[in-house]
Amino acid sequence: MFQPTNQPKTRSAFAPMKPSNPVPAREPAPPQGPLKPPGASPEAASPPAATAMYEVPLTLRIVAELPRSEPLMIRSTLSPAGERGILIQMASSDLLVGRSLKKCDTTLVKFFVSAVLCEYMNFHRLRQDIQTLRTAVLKIAGLPAAHYWGLGLAGRLANSPFLNGLSAAPIYGPSPAVDTVELARLPVKLRVNSDLPAWQPRAGEKKENVNV
Repeated sequence: MFQPTNQPKTRSAFAPMKPSNPVPAREPAPPQGPLKPPGASPEAASPPAATAMYEVPLTLRIVAELPRSEPLMIRSTLSPAGERGILIQMASSDLLVGRSLKKCDTTLVKFFVSAVLCEYMNFHRLRQDIQTLRTAVLKIAGLPAAHYWGLGLAGRLANSPFLNGLSAAPIYGPSPAVDTVELARLPVKLRVNSDLPAWQPRAGEKKENVNV
């Protein structure tokens, strides 16, 4: 059979091919440290925060009026001596608050105090010190450590022994004897360097700090 001699030879696809430019040899990868278990933090665990026992006073103060015509306000306080506290203020000029104080409606006043305290604890619910304080409040009130929040917790606190001192407090009537009473002292183990900004001492500041 006749075969043409002028056609180029066809190279097989399976024939080994040499690269036109030489490829440098790869260097071995550097040795890696020991493998960490899944979910482990890349950095070493930080030591636990230092804690100490504190007695946090919960104080109620009756005032004529509050900014923005608020009926109640609550704030964290830090005394010049470093005592941490919580201050609740009630405006007697508010229609509902003023009437409950003049008519000695202790049940309603207890609910007001409980509601604003629950709002405070809910606002700071991610801070470790407030979580510890909330546990102390539930223990004094004789309530289980359940997930009570908002008005559900406020109603239970108002009907618990936690605010029994409000029933006989001299803050009721047309001419109350005092305008400030201490409702409770909460013994709690808190962080020495508090994660609540208002409980962190500031250089050169001697007045009470308000919560953010």
